[in-house]
Amino acid sequence: MTRSPKSGNEQEPSNRRLWLLLLGRTSLAVGVILLAGIAGGVWWARNYVYKDLAPLVENNLQQLLGRPVKLGAVERFSLSSLRFGALSVPATPNDPDRVAAKAVDVQFSPLRLLFNRTLALNVTLVQPDVYLEQDKQGRWVTTQLKTGEGKGIIQTELQTIRLQNGDVVLVPNPTPNKPKGSVALDQVNGTARILSQNQGISYDLGAQPTTGGTVKIVGETQLKTLQTNVKLQAQNLEAANVSRLIELPIALQSGRVDADLAVQLQPDQQQANQQEIAINGTAVANKVTAQIQNVPQKFINSIGRLTFQGQTVGVESLTTNYGTVPVLANGSLNLQTGYNISAQVKAVSAKNLLDTLNANLPVPVAGEVQSKIQLQGPIQQPILSGTASNIKPVQVDRVLF
Repeated sequence: MTRSPKSGNEQEPSNRRLWLLLLGRTSLAVGVILLAGIAGGVWWARNYVYKDLAPLVENNLQQLLGRPVKLGAVERFSLSSLRFGALSVPATPNDPDRVAAKAVDVQFSPLRLLFNRTLALNVTLVQPDVYLEQDKQGRWVTTQLKTGEGKGIIQTELQTIRLQNGDVVLVPNPTPNKPKGSVALDQVNGTARILSQNQGISYDLGAQPTTGGTVKIVGETQLKTLQTNVKLQAQNLEAANVSRLIELPIALQSGRVDADLAVQLQPDQQQANQQEIAINGTAVANKVTAQIQNVPQKFINSIGRLTFQGQTVGVESLTTNYGTVPVLANGSLNLQTGYNISAQVKAVSAKNLLDTLNANLPVPVAGEVQSKIQLQGPIQQPILSGTASNIKPVQVDRVLF
């Protein structure tokens, strides 16, 4: 019996169907294994984040700051970030500073954690409330960051701290020459970067004071020496806040200031708890009221331009009222050598001038005079002097001159 030539070809579809069936079942098995592996990986990652990584971040932050740190529950996570529901750094018996945030985003490098066993943290505080008190040494932050802290063989590095839409309250160390009260800032946004070996902090912050205006601060502070370099830009800033934050011999009590200043603070090596200050830049005073140490009357409604160069403040055509006497002032104030300011009084009643200068004459004087006033001498003991001449007939007692 002869075999049909088509019989070989008929067997090929059967073999193909068999291979497809085997491949399909193999693919299904591999797919199930992959899905099981992925599910197991997700379960392991979730377990690791909640049971190991989140507590590790919290504990290492506590060791790094040397203060209690409480983090809320993990809201979400990825391979390189965690989001906690809240953060709290409460005050301690030795440090009144405190921080609370509605949420915290923590970013890190998984490769550095995996290969270098280093947890490098970049922390963002979402809507934080920050309270800082200045100590007697002039420090706003007394917490010392510790180097290479960590749990077990994992070391922690705090690289950056970001503030996102925060509120900050600054309470200056009270001194006789500072206006009382705190400085409150709203909508604070910016970044603080930890320098190498935790030696210092560089920062770039912008804010809106609750009393109005805007302020931008860019600077760097060495944590051990407290040496600070800051650039300050302010628009329509309440003048009293300047005196609260910067120790000056002139206490600004009211009014507004625009400023573009570079401030250098250097601890005084000879006098404990003292700082040498150098300021460069300009400021414009708008209806400012100022009180100079040991000068009886205030300078009211001061309008004009001030130039800062090191420890010298230049006064350029500053219009103001000394008591009730309108004056035009020029000159300078040096923090070391003292005052050298002259003021001209174009026209004022003799009575107002004498009352303002606390001058008592044995006989009454009436009329209109002009005057030149000098403010000179050291910061602690300035001398106010002047001369007056009549511009219209003046009556002394009953005699007309």
